[in-house]
This record gives sequence, structure tokens and C-alpha cells, in this order.
Amino acid sequence: MKIRGQAFHANGHTFASWTSIAEAIDENSGTLAYTYMCEKPVENISFQGVGFFQFERNDESKGPQRISGYSADLTDGKRSENREIKLSNKIIPFEQALAKAKES
Repeated sequence: MKIRGQAFHANGHTFASWTSIAEAIDENSGTLAYTYMCEKPVENISFQGVGFFQFERNDESKGPQRISGYSADLTDGKRSENREIKLSNKIIPFEQALAKAKES
């Protein structure tokens, strides 16, 4: 498994992107934990962080349609609350995912 993401300004410009380094899923408790490397090209900085999420699913035998939890950059350790929604069962380009997310 590999987790990749991007963060966008309201105008649609990317200001950060991240890729997981190590990932762990606990199917029984329905949690995802991972470490990541984040890049902020405009600020010319890179740093690591951690994320922890709980699955939101209708049935223990099904995959989650949503996850909720937090990520924390190791630069300041502050938790950033996140709630994420599954948009597709297929891999879709970031631009298409951003457009779909804005509709939700």
C-alpha cells in the first residue's frame, strides 16, 4: 500500500504533497496508521509526519467509504483533524479527484 496526497489553496494551486513511508492497517479495530514525507515546494521545505485514522464502514467485512482522524507534521506536532471520503474504486488523476471532491 502507498498513500499519496496533495493539499490545495482555494484557487486550485497545489501547496503541498505527501507520500507515505510506512503504513499499517488493523482490520479488527478498523484503523490506519502511517508515516509520511511532505514537500512544500514554494517554501522549499520537506518534513515528516504521522497520520492516524479510523474507518467509517457499514460492515466489518467491507472496506471503509470514509475515514476520520488526524495527521501531525513533525515540525510542530499539532494535530490537523481530517475526514476523507472515498470517491472511486478506480485510480483517478488528482485534478479529477479535486473536481469531484468540490462537488461533494
